[in-house]
Amino acid sequence: MDPRRMNLPRKGCEKPALKIATTLRTNLTNRHLKDK
Repeated sequence: MDPRRMNLPRKGCEKPALKIATTLRTNLTNRHLKDK
């Protein structure tokens, strides 16, 4: 699912949501690499 398409009507919410999603993905990746 594309967050940008979901938040099209509310442009103000577009970037923060994308940033949060990217941060969460990065944190999960880092944790996964650390466990290995």
